[in-house]
Amino acid sequence: MADQTEVDRRRWEEKKQRVLQATEGRWRNILSAMAPMLQDVIAMNGKHTWCPNPAHQQRHGDAMRTLRNFDETGGMVCNTCGNFPTGINVLMWLYGWSYGKTIHEIDCHINGIQGGYRAIQSIAPVQRVADDPVKSERAAQKLKQVWDQSVALDTPTALVGRTYLQNRGIGDLKLPMPEVRFHPGLEYYSKPEDKDGKPRLEGRFPAIVYIIRTAEGLVGTLQRIYLQPDGSGKLQLPDGGDAKKMMPRRADRPVTGGSAWLDAPSLPVMQITEGFENGMSVRLLVDGIPTAVASSDTLLANFRIPEHIHFLAIWGDWDQAGVEHARALEARVREQGRRAVCIFPQYEIPGKHKIDWNDALQYFGVEQLRRQSFYRAYLNGLKEKLSGAGFMQAAERIGNIA
Repeated sequence: MADQTEVDRRRWEEKKQRVLQATEGRWRNILSAMAPMLQDVIAMNGKHTWCPNPAHQQRHGDAMRTLRNFDETGGMVCNTCGNFPTGINVLMWLYGWSYGKTIHEIDCHINGIQGGYRAIQSIAPVQRVADDPVKSERAAQKLKQVWDQSVALDTPTALVGRTYLQNRGIGDLKLPMPEVRFHPGLEYYSKPEDKDGKPRLEGRFPAIVYIIRTAEGLVGTLQRIYLQPDGSGKLQLPDGGDAKKMMPRRADRPVTGGSAWLDAPSLPVMQITEGFENGMSVRLLVDGIPTAVASSDTLLANFRIPEHIHFLAIWGDWDQAGVEHARALEARVREQGRRAVCIFPQYEIPGKHKIDWNDALQYFGVEQLRRQSFYRAYLNGLKEKLSGAGFMQAAERIGNIA
């Protein structure tokens, strides 16, 4: 009996270490899959939003956010529920599991085994009460103010924005893009150092701003990409603050499932990628196919494809998390009886471990990428599928690109 106990102890330690090593840097993907009710929290990238705990749904102060090192630790904090420094702590709190049960369920998920959490996963996210009317009105007014102060990218005022994109290899902007603008001097507030502190105004900087719509097509919020004053790159702050910041939104307009549209979804085919610069790169590479952008890999994985779209091309990042999120979306679209394909930049670029489509564009250039075998195969295959499904206008447009 003692020998068996020692064997069980060793097996447990091996499993625990295996799980701890496997989750390093993967918590965003793991919690998105194992705890879908936290998708809004994850998508906000460190900004407060509603906590899914139904015990305190009616109190407006019960806000939750991811911790700064979320991808590495999975940590979150709720003003009422408390601090959860790791993803293991989050799952223990959320489902009432023991530590051992949580390790087991994560191990099942990582290895593709049907774990107990899948029964819980089907529960619909908690319906949130309407936000404080005063806060909702304030957020709506701020969104309108920023948008009204912004200008189209082809105006003289937007030179810094165009310079930034040119420095990212995106010289031909394929304008107009009515839902993308440039702001010449947008306030940048740093995060407070503690929960009782107030955000600090760091200054006013040029920024590209674009609309993020909900899955229903309503304006959800604005994404801001703060730039260096000369457009040489993204804004760099001494405290390491993020140059990409999503503006506050109304609680009744969640962005999970939504996206930013660089083009109107006018065809039965569309393409989507994670990140504005990637979207602009793909749009330049394959001009003529409506392009959408998810502002994070979590939003990409949870994108809700519009009803009239029959074919979705997913241009994913070439790293473990990027592939996992793209494949998750591909599988979900196919489960709906629609076609989807993933395309990855499977290249070796010196000094790059994670490769996205903007990296590939900057390294190879548009014309060299278009000479790659995947490009012709993708366009010809897409044209054939659209023709076979009876979408002749869309197929003709694809034929003109090819």
